[in-house]
Amino acid sequence: MATMRPQHVLFLITISSYLSLLSAGTVKCVPRSSLYAIQLPKVVSIAPLNPFNVFCKQTTYPIVCQAAIDAGLLQNSGNDLPSVTKANILFAINKLKYNINAAKKFIVSPTTSPSMVALLRGSCLGMYKSMIHEYHVALSNVDFATKETYVDAALTDIGTCIDSYTDPMLAAVIQISLLASEDEELRRTATNIVDLKNGLKL
Repeated sequence: MATMRPQHVLFLITISSYLSLLSAGTVKCVPRSSLYAIQLPKVVSIAPLNPFNVFCKQTTYPIVCQAAIDAGLLQNSGNDLPSVTKANILFAINKLKYNINAAKKFIVSPTTSPSMVALLRGSCLGMYKSMIHEYHVALSNVDFATKETYVDAALTDIGTCIDSYTDPMLAAVIQISLLASEDEELRRTATNIVDLKNGLKL
């Protein structure tokens, strides 16, 4: 009986692992918990100014949700679900505009490495712009199914941005983005918006 060479064993293990991933179906990407992700900077959680809103308590990241309400971007905001959802979307749009401006400054800075410029310009900047569009659609007068599709797409977009610099299977260069903390806060906010999306029905 022929003995398998080590490289053949490794090849079979690799193929077996790949097929098992395919058979598992579509897996929702959550960058921080990915098998291939590198550790990202932690988001600094600031204690909310007010007690947690009842709907924020039901989200994945209640502190981020309450921070969105406390930011006061929604005038005459109530404690009802539609107001909480809209406040979180406006909070995300505001954060995205900051990231776009910051990314543009880093891109033209002579101290930014070429690989970081490529990352910001080629991956994340486009995702930030797409997310702003998607959240504006979610706030517009369209049917709920369309709104649901767009808030789900926004979460996918920020996951794609993060994976573009953390996942060895996708990233050209493994590195921590200069906006990694902001990206993670956006991911948490986008996750909460998906949790709150029923507020877009009303």
